[in-house]
Amino acid sequence: MADDVIERFPTAESAPTSARHGRREVVGRRLGIGLLVVVVVVACLGLLGPASSTTSERVAAGTITMEYDVRTRPGLDTEVLVTVRPEQPAESLALEIDQAALETYGIETFAPEPVEQRTRDDSVVLEFAAADAEAFEVRTSGRTSPTQPPGRTAWQLRWLVDGSPVATLDVTTWVMP
Repeated sequence: MADDVIERFPTAESAPTSARHGRREVVGRRLGIGLLVVVVVVACLGLLGPASSTTSERVAAGTITMEYDVRTRPGLDTEVLVTVRPEQPAESLALEIDQAALETYGIETFAPEPVEQRTRDDSVVLEFAAADAEAFEVRTSGRTSPTQPPGRTAWQLRWLVDGSPVATLDVTTWVMP
């Protein structure tokens, strides 16, 4: 009768006692818990969500600085701020931005509005009127496409003087799932 009860309601005594079978389960469970802890720690540190960064370059013509989203997600608002401080007063500012950046960020507006826009190879050249300040600021805004696939996009922003690039900022943007 006791054997009948053990068959219907298994207990620890009736479990298989193979050392290899138990060790495999314990190792699998520990690896799973370890992986879960790593993911939670990385998420708590903010390494899985949207983040922004700043990059700059100083050249003879002046300094260019850009604040941009280094990590974004589909459907999120995006913004890029470019600040140029020329050494000599200039009548206009020309920036060349890769088409990849416009697509990744879904850029819709520029502030101030460019006076002239034209395409060149796989990029867009934007010319802005001079401001009465020692620095030009150009702010873009848009929204990452909800259908944007996850992945890495490398792109460049170039500061042009007389049609030639004087400074190039190489950046990478990650679209997270």
